[in-house]
Amino acid sequence: MLCSNRGAPQSVSASTNNGVVTLSWSGAVAVTPPTYNIYFNQNANVNKSDTKIENILSSPYEISELIQGETYYFVVTTVTELGGESEISIEIPFVVPSAVLVSIELTPADTTIVSGRTIQFKATGVYTNGQSNDVTSLLDWIAEDTQLTVVDNDSVKGFVTAQRIGKTNIEIGRASCRERV
Repeated sequence: MLCSNRGAPQSVSASTNNGVVTLSWSGAVAVTPPTYNIYFNQNANVNKSDTKIENILSSPYEISELIQGETYYFVVTTVTELGGESEISIEIPFVVPSAVLVSIELTPADTTIVSGRTIQFKATGVYTNGQSNDVTSLLDWIAEDTQLTVVDNDSVKGFVTAQRIGKTNIEIGRASCRERV
């Protein structure tokens, strides 16, 4: 039986930045720096048979690849130089925040369309976690001057046809929020 005077890590906490969860804790002082294991699950009552991240050298530790909007439960253990493992820390629940849309990039930008011609616009949503996604079909596309431009909102969103010579704006957005492009 392996014995150790190192107990479970204390003051375990979690935070997030752009969808990456950062776990922090404090451990018992030791002559040889310990390593740590993190165990986690999407159900409470995490134990040493749950998902394990091994051989962590220090706190804090970042965990990515978690599902946004989901709750995870975490515990941390101290590992001795002989391979023994402490009891688990206090379990902490943490909800990984969902990414938030911060901007929409439109391509092509500042476009001129010859009368009678069409163009397909694409709207790309950029999120707080740094990811981007095509949101063209999720938006409403509206011509400011329907005498000059026709916008297809039924079969192919973002598909614009110039009817005659002139200058107009196309607005994109949802029923509750519109942005001129």
